[in-house]
Amino acid sequence: MYNITLSRVTGRIAHIQNVLDGVQNSVVQDIRQYESEKEISGAYAFGPKGSSMSLSSSSSSRPLTYISEGPLLSELHQTFECGSSFTSSYAKQVIKLYSSSVLSWSSSSPSSSSYDDNYDNNIHHDRSAPVPDAEYAYNYIDVQYELGVLPAKTEIIASFQSDIKSGDTFYTDSNGYEFHKRKYDPTLKIQANYYPIVYASFITDNSSQLSFLHERSHGGSSLLSGQMEMMLHRNPNQTDHFGPGLTDEDIAYPGLRIVYGKPGVERVLRQFHLF
Repeated sequence: MYNITLSRVTGRIAHIQNVLDGVQNSVVQDIRQYESEKEISGAYAFGPKGSSMSLSSSSSSRPLTYISEGPLLSELHQTFECGSSFTSSYAKQVIKLYSSSVLSWSSSSPSSSSYDDNYDNNIHHDRSAPVPDAEYAYNYIDVQYELGVLPAKTEIIASFQSDIKSGDTFYTDSNGYEFHKRKYDPTLKIQANYYPIVYASFITDNSSQLSFLHERSHGGSSLLSGQMEMMLHRNPNQTDHFGPGLTDEDIAYPGLRIVYGKPGVERVLRQFHLF
């Protein structure tokens, strides 16, 4: 049902196509981080010191990538450079793409992950089985994260930037029962534009919709048109003076389910088997 295109420049997802719906969009997926503001961000309050930043100190860094293909499932494993090292990485992800008879395989690779012409990184493929003719299709893409141990004053987000013309509007659920229309307010700080997400969130325009089903509760926002971000893991390593301090040196395994296609709230109906 989906074709995913990786950028040869960044090594990250750059394009998603829903084959059945006949819609496609530039969707740049990344893992980024905020630095915790001193004595503001803590266990109860989120207070970033400026905008989100790249995990790597190098602007040209690309994640280490391994693609595994099987008869029912293709997986894209990625390890992100953190600071100037891969060996001390605290950010990894596995993108799971489920096979179906309607998948469009690129001419350069029988995988549902194809590549533009500028990527010269070595990507390892494990083609353990041919692609079958499945009689069913999965209408989602799963992303499983492995985050930690985080350095002090580090707060990790999942970031998605698309060409969807959502303006300053995005939607989050209210305690898992209904969706509320949210508006980004540029006069407020980043943390004041964050909203609780219990179950799902999405951005949309007249032609397509990018939705996220959350495996656990997060905070999230849309700071730009076509953009959505969710807080995944935090280690402020300090107090915000609303209670005890927060030092979280655990490894977190949050998950997101991505649904892209034509607009419709039915695309984010509750599912009971997330991860």
